[in-house]
Amino acid sequence: MIVDNPMQGEFWIIRNQEQKENMLREAQAITPSTDEPIAVQIQPYKPKKSTRQRAYLWGWVYAQTAKILDERGIAFPLVGDFERPATKEILHAMGQEAFLVCGQIKKKNGQLVNIYTSTESLNKRDYWAYTENFTRLVYQVWGVTIPLPPADSYYDQLIRELKP
Repeated sequence: MIVDNPMQGEFWIIRNQEQKENMLREAQAITPSTDEPIAVQIQPYKPKKSTRQRAYLWGWVYAQTAKILDERGIAFPLVGDFERPATKEILHAMGQEAFLVCGQIKKKNGQLVNIYTSTESLNKRDYWAYTENFTRLVYQVWGVTIPLPPADSYYDQLIRELKP
C-alpha cells in the first residue's frame, strides 16, 4: 500500500506479494540523478499512534484537565510573578517533563536543559500508556480525576477503539 506524503515523498507499507511487485515497478522507473539523488530505506513497519489517539489526548484529556483546573482556580506560576491558566499546551509540556525526558544538554553556563522525546514518535501502545500516566499524574498533583466521556460520545467511541 502506498501512502503519499508530500513532505517525505512516497512511503510504502508492503503486506503482500502484489504490493511488493507494485513497489518494485515504481523503483525500477526511477531515473538516477547526481543532481537530485533519491534515498531509499527499507525497515520493519511500526505503526505510529493514530490521529484518534491524538484526538482523545488533546480533545478530551487535556481539555477536561484544563477546564477542571480553571474551575478550581488553579493556575501555573510563570517567571516574573505572573500566573497563567492551564492550557492544553502547558499540560502537554508538563507531561513531557514528567514522562518523556530522554536526556540533557549542558549550556555554557553549566545549567542542564532537558531534551524530550516527542509524543509524535510514540507507537500506539506507548501513546496510550503516556495518556494513562498523565491522568494519574493529574490525580497525584491536584486530586483531579478526569471523567470518562459520556456514553456513546465521540470520545467514548475512541476509548473503546484505542484501549489495548
